[in-house]
Amino acid sequence: MENAKIIASAPRFYVENIEDTLSFYINELGFNLIDTVPGFYGMIERDSFQIHFAKFNTQFSNKNQ
Repeated sequence: MENAKIIASAPRFYVENIEDTLSFYINELGFNLIDTVPGFYGMIERDSFQIHFAKFNTQFSNKNQ
């Protein structure tokens, strides 16, 4: 039986501004846009490596303080 292999990864980062983050990764780092839900979620890719960005929600970040 062949061992299972991990062939891809798509980390998700939480950011305050989706559009600014996508713009930086696309224009400065050479990533390509896969898809976006404006103001809420974005996915980019470069060399078969994806990064996903989700809107950081301050409502939940202060929950345990």
